[in-house]
Amino acid sequence: MKRVLLVLLTAIFVSASAISCRETADKAKEAGDQVEEAMEEAGKDLEEAADDAKEGIDEAVEGMKEAGEDLEEAGKKAMDEMKKAGEDAKEDLEKAGEDLKEGVKKAVDSM
Repeated sequence: MKRVLLVLLTAIFVSASAISCRETADKAKEAGDQVEEAMEEAGKDLEEAADDAKEGIDEAVEGMKEAGEDLEEAGKKAMDEMKKAGEDAKEDLEKAGEDLKEGVKKAVDSM
């Protein structure tokens, strides 16, 4: 009787151990699946963040390019205006010189 009871208890222990190991293995597989899903989601999030960052950088570069073009255009306009102002000043000085020369000549002639 003791042997039957011992064999029966051993069989119950082995069955319980096998069931427990199977449950542990199932839980470990489930946890592994969850980790895999989380890693895939994190990878997608990182990829999306990289795409967003690239778009932001592209927009910033485009904005800087446009600002540079605007600055170049403003510089050209300023140079043109300065050139015109220089030419106008030259003309005004030449006219003033001519007027002065004519005034001096009239003054000399009237003496």
